[in-house]
Amino acid sequence: VGHGGAVNRLAVSPDHDFFVSASDDGSSRVWASGKLESPNLARLRAAAVYAQQSGRIVDACTVEGTRSVASASNAGDVHVWRVDLLTSASSSSSSLGGPPGGDNSGVGRGGYGRSAALGTAEVRRVQSSEGEVLCVAHAAGDLTSLLVFGTSRGKIHGWDLRLDAEVWRPPLAVPPELGFLTALSFGGAGAGGGSGGGGSGGPSGGPTGGAAGGGDRAWLVAGTSRGFLLVWDLRSRLLAKLWRHSSRGPIQRLATCARLPEDPEAPPPAPLAFVAAGPRADSTAGPELAVFDLSKGGACRRCFPALRAS
Repeated sequence: VGHGGAVNRLAVSPDHDFFVSASDDGSSRVWASGKLESPNLARLRAAAVYAQQSGRIVDACTVEGTRSVASASNAGDVHVWRVDLLTSASSSSSSLGGPPGGDNSGVGRGGYGRSAALGTAEVRRVQSSEGEVLCVAHAAGDLTSLLVFGTSRGKIHGWDLRLDAEVWRPPLAVPPELGFLTALSFGGAGAGGGSGGGGSGGPSGGPTGGAAGGGDRAWLVAGTSRGFLLVWDLRSRLLAKLWRHSSRGPIQRLATCARLPEDPEAPPPAPLAFVAAGPRADSTAGPELAVFDLSKGGACRRCFPALRAS
């Protein structure tokens, strides 16, 4: 039914029509979200499988504005591939992924159950030449389609999918004493610590311009295996903040936003990050999910402790 190895990451399409699971078995599987409403989930099958990469698939993300997915492997490469869908609105097969950064407006907006994955097609390959690729993220702007990926040597590369070229020279670097990279996430200009614009973590952020800045994205946050969080201002590509999570456990996942939902005080937009951390191997404490204000050097806004499985 599913994978033959551990599932390392789930990546959900922006319109929620499908999601992708990345696994140690070397494959990425596409699942139709509408099928999750079926009463017989035990018979659920993947709608499509991408198995053109070698090694374990350790991370995956969707490519904004397209039907494409970027998947990273421990063999040291990143593949960008599109999901071919059949939509009930047109009743015809179409390759909706297109080139990274392409316009798919008006496609697949009918909601759950109105599209089905027919297969996958490779768009591009990026070779890191630095050992394992540990994490990957993508941000689209008016002029750029920026794919970033972190390697086992502590380098974070910025690759413009439209130019098919690396645009960060030299790449961003994480000192080895901070641990190896575990997670990456973009933030928007509206929450970028002083720049104007809209919200963070989405296309509403104000433009910052230039390929190096990732279009609408003004900053990048990275987490490490030793619990460190690093924030770069992508307009200057300078490290702006560095601190360590109080649990000192590995940063498992990052997600950014500009304002918490249902916040009674309704503060102005700020660069916020949901940080999933821990547990540390030598600690009895469980994992933790917290919201940090990155502009204040990691001030904790809210904390959601998680219970250990009994």
